[in-house]
Amino acid sequence: MMLFKRIPKKMIFIFIGDIFLIKIAQRLNYYMLQRYFYNNIPDLSTRIFTVLIFVFTYYIFDLYDPERNFNSIRYFTKFLCALIVASIVQSVGFYLFFFTQYSRSIFLLNIIGIGFWTYSWRLFLNRFYKRLMPVRKIVIVGAGRAAKTIYNILKGNTNYKIIGFLDDDDEKIGTKIDSVPVIGNMHLIPEIIERQEANIIVLAITYQKKPELFRYM
Repeated sequence: MMLFKRIPKKMIFIFIGDIFLIKIAQRLNYYMLQRYFYNNIPDLSTRIFTVLIFVFTYYIFDLYDPERNFNSIRYFTKFLCALIVASIVQSVGFYLFFFTQYSRSIFLLNIIGIGFWTYSWRLFLNRFYKRLMPVRKIVIVGAGRAAKTIYNILKGNTNYKIIGFLDDDDEKIGTKIDSVPVIGNMHLIPEIIERQEANIIVLAITYQKKPELFRYM
């Protein structure tokens, strides 16, 4: 029970939605190609096999991580790879274990149908959660190694938006870390909180912390 509570709800929704939508996609595909199958409609065991193969492959490819950016090219590429691998395993499994001779079109339609429904489900959930849970705006104090490390950890998380970096080093002001600017020194913290509605201030200074800095925290 404790383990179940630790699983993010978004991950559970993605998983359950995948099972449901894969079954729907199969039904639609079989209906569209029924004339090629005559009466040879896949039975319950082959349908369950398909669901298990796709869900397990998605899991192996880490497609159930709720913190991933579903809109990114990297995620979409992984998603396509998972679809292709799952379809190959499905087709081999059908021929080896079920001795089923289906049209090749069903496997192509599975890639298109299952891929469309399950990816659309992720995009829908992403939008839903963004409306339900507004993105938290972050300001990182510091523009050194620690700040870059924190940025690399947070940049792929769609729940956060990094507004910018603050640093008292005049040479760093106006530069960028990746695409995020170093917008000024730490005295801008109150102004940024008020004008840009920053929710979180992250301290990324590992040495020589000024006493006045903590007045802004």
